Amino acid sequence: GREMSLYHAGTALSRVELKIGTRFAEQTVLEAETLSTIATLFGKAYPEAKLDHAWRQILFSQHHDSITGTSNDQSYLDLMAHLREALALGVESRNNAADALVNRVKTDSQDGVPVIAFNSLSIPRTDAVSVDAPDTDAQAWEVADETGAAVPADTIETPAGRRVRFVAYDVPGVGHR
Repeated sequence: GREMSLYHAGTALSRVELKIGTRFAEQTVLEAETLSTIATLFGKAYPEAKLDHAWRQILFSQHHDSITGTSNDQSYLDLMAHLREALALGVESRNNAADALVNRVKTDSQDGVPVIAFNSLSIPRTDAVSVDAPDTDAQAWEVADETGAAVPADTIETPAGRRVRFVAYDVPGVGHR
């Protein structure tokens, strides 16, 4: 008889990368929508076509075989490509909106480099922040909040260069700190 074990190969498996990629793309595009909407109040054009396309790519990836992870390898690769495109569109739109908004935030920094943490959620948020380290010979960085209080931080080496990492505490909902 015919070998049936390869029929619906992967049926008993789940492709966790699809689930992670989907949630990551959804969250990024949602952040892009929120920040882009706020940026329109200051004259920035809303990236309607990019965000519409991103959502279509995400929603296209929600059929019954992709949700369960039982699709064949070619479908899996296609779905991952759609999610990567949605994520790239979301990141681009989010970064463009954040760039438009960051110039409107007053920073009274006399020394150093101001860093602004945005929160697109409707609730206060505490989360890790990682930013490119300024191009100097310093090995350690002092991070302070808007009141001047010290914030614990460390410097990490990445393939792209050094980054400063710290925790941004209590960033207000749909706000910044």
